Amino acid sequence: GALSEPGVVSCASKILFPSSGQGNVLNAAGGAIFISGSSIYDGWMQEDGPQYNLSKDTGFGCAAGVLVQKRFFLETGGFDEYYFHSVEESDLGWRAWLMGYKVRYVPTAVMYHAMGGTAFAGKGMTPAILFLVLRNSLYFIVKNFEGWTAVRGMALFFLKTIYTLGYALGTRNKAVFQAVGKALGCFLKDHGKAFQAREVMQKRRKVKDCDLQKLGVLAGVRDVIRATFAGLKGQKKYAGKGLYDIE
Repeated sequence: GALSEPGVVSCASKILFPSSGQGNVLNAAGGAIFISGSSIYDGWMQEDGPQYNLSKDTGFGCAAGVLVQKRFFLETGGFDEYYFHSVEESDLGWRAWLMGYKVRYVPTAVMYHAMGGTAFAGKGMTPAILFLVLRNSLYFIVKNFEGWTAVRGMALFFLKTIYTLGYALGTRNKAVFQAVGKALGCFLKDHGKAFQAREVMQKRRKVKDCDLQKLGVLAGVRDVIRATFAGLKGQKKYAGKGLYDIE
C-alpha cells in the first residue's frame, strides 16, 4: 500500500485547482518548511508538468489531501489543536521527519481543491487569518526548532512582520496593525504552552535541523525566494480566474 515503504508514515497527493478553463494548475505537490515558521507548497500556482509526476520525499502534505498512518497520527497527538487554522499540516510533517520517519509525495494520487473562501474573501488574506498565521508561526518556531534555528527563525519572522506593517502603513490598513498586535499579544499569553510543547518535541527528536535542511524538508533562503517569486507570478496569472472558491 501507499505506506508500505519502510519509514513512510504520511503521503502527500498532487492537488490541482478546479481548471475553470485555465489548464491544470497546481495547488500543491508536497511542500517544504521555512525557519520563519511558514511553509511552501511545491508547485504552487504552476502548470502541472512532468517534473510533478515524480514520486519523492517531501516535507509535508497539504491537509486537503494527505494520507497519514493511523497509529503514528494517534500516538503522536494528531493535529496540534492550538493551530486551529494554518501550520497544522506542516507541523505534522515536521513531526514525522523529526522522529526519524518520512513523508512521501505520490503524484498518482490526484485531487482537486476549491480553496480560499475563508482565508482570502476575494481581497487578499483577511485580518482574522493573518492573526492566526502569525500566531501559529511563532508557536511553530518555539515548539519545533533547535536553539540556533529558532533564533534565526524569530529574526526572519520579525523582519517579515515589519515588512507587513510597512505595507499596512502605506495602505493605511488599520486592521493589519490590529491583527499583528493581537497575534503577538496572544503568543505572549500562550508562550507557556509553546514551551511545554517544545519540551515534548525535543525529547522525541531523532534528527537534527541541519540534516533536515540537507534533505530539503527545511527550505533554504534561496529555495524560499525562488518559490515565492514563482508563486507570485503564477498567482498574478491565475488568481481571480475561477481557481479560488470565492464568489
